[in-house]
Amino acid sequence: MFPDASIERGLNHICELSECLDNGYEAHIIFVILMNDVDYFIPNYKIHAEFGKALQDAATKEVHVSAYDCLVSENSIFLNNEVPVRYKDN
Repeated sequence: MFPDASIERGLNHICELSECLDNGYEAHIIFVILMNDVDYFIPNYKIHAEFGKALQDAATKEVHVSAYDCLVSENSIFLNNEVPVRYKDN
């Protein structure tokens, strides 16, 4: 779940990316999860409901939202697998 604290800056970025679509641009949000074997990514509605709603709205408007888990070692971080993005915990 993300975020672990209220993040107004992240919320602003989501809104700005949504506005980019109106100007003919393609927009992507990529969450990099610094662990592996993650089942899925979900917004943390309990911590910042507005962020979760904005992310879901952006995806509905066709902002591409994706998440990847990682292989992390002492000296490296590598993207591993794309994990599903869910907007409701079910």
